[in-house]
Amino acid sequence: MKVRTNPDGELIPPPRYDIKEHAKQYFWKAASPTAIGIAGATGAISLSIRNEVLPGSTTQNYWDRIQTNLVRNGVLQATEFTASAFLQQDETFHRSMKTGLGPRMGSALYRTFVVPGRDGDELAMPRIAAAITTPWILKTYHPGLAQPQDPWPQIGWLVARYVAQSYWTEFKPDIEAGFRKAFHLPKH
Repeated sequence: MKVRTNPDGELIPPPRYDIKEHAKQYFWKAASPTAIGIAGATGAISLSIRNEVLPGSTTQNYWDRIQTNLVRNGVLQATEFTASAFLQQDETFHRSMKTGLGPRMGSALYRTFVVPGRDGDELAMPRIAAAITTPWILKTYHPGLAQPQDPWPQIGWLVARYVAQSYWTEFKPDIEAGFRKAFHLPKH
């Protein structure tokens, strides 16, 4: 974490953890229209990749997958929120402000597992705890499937999800700018 100083050279302490703001972010991540849309999209993708029920019941399987995705996201967000509140650790992804592709990619990967803390960088334990515990909590919850899913691949997917969120935060402005330029769209 960078040391911040005021114009007189005095140290400025990092902002205090704000539970109220964190709770707003938690509810948005867990139950927003975006979260529901992502659950529907990933349900459709997973159904097209791996159909685990008999033909003729794919509609039910699709709704089961949406339900499972919503529950998984809810448990993931609840676990991360609880651990973050306990540790008073802000798990928000931030851009690095570095230049060059390599340093930015390295920073995005680093910031997946390490967050700025009160006394310097801290291990992102809430993310790690959420990625590891969520599949084990949901192991017996498997609507539409004949048997429980193996938690280990799910842990890998959840860690990959955090990596993707970090990279998206880092490169989203560049991607949007390139998209606007390619399609001659005005800046907003």
